[in-house]
Amino acid sequence: KKMDEVIGVARAIQREEQPAIRILVQRLVDYSCLTRTMKVFSDHYPLVQVDILAHTEHRTRDLLAANEIQLAFGYRYEVSQNPRLGFLPLDRASYYVLVNKEHRLCAYKYLTFEDLSGEKLIIADTELQKNKGLISLKELEQIKITVCHQYSSFDSMLLAVEAGIGFTVLPCGKAKRFSGLIKIPLKNVPLIEQGLAWVCAEAQEGTVIRQFVDTAAQCHGIPL
Repeated sequence: KKMDEVIGVARAIQREEQPAIRILVQRLVDYSCLTRTMKVFSDHYPLVQVDILAHTEHRTRDLLAANEIQLAFGYRYEVSQNPRLGFLPLDRASYYVLVNKEHRLCAYKYLTFEDLSGEKLIIADTELQKNKGLISLKELEQIKITVCHQYSSFDSMLLAVEAGIGFTVLPCGKAKRFSGLIKIPLKNVPLIEQGLAWVCAEAQEGTVIRQFVDTAAQCHGIPL
């Protein structure tokens, strides 16, 4: 019994000494870029523990600055306003309009913002809908799109869309599906870059953060 206790303590110490990376994964991103990198990184650095943190309502750049996470896999616009943060683009994502299955817009194969004139836009207090480069409130008013409500959570926003109160716009991967909703491509808007973000000062040569970023770049043929 005493030997089992010694082994248990030794294993606990070993776990504490193992280097670790916490990666925030933004909601709705295409994970294939990240999973490919994780597999290669695990093969090369088997002792480094990679923890995945699911989406959160906190701002990505704030979590990075506070070192609550070491890397974030999400969209460039989430971190572009902070010069202390680095960003490695790995892919690009499109925007989609989401409506319920009885909405008149279901008949469209794709939509533009002009097609949404007279409709109600439902948004939530989430970074997914804070890309200032997409469209401004003034432009929405000019097209006669009404922002009818800002919901406190992502899930409550989707429930409101499913109820038929209005539509919403989100970036996501092509294969992503939403229960009870129809997803229609939004045209005439720029694609957004998705990739890895990190604090530059924490990613010096030889750190596990730099090793992960370098692995991602190599996996995708991107020179650093």
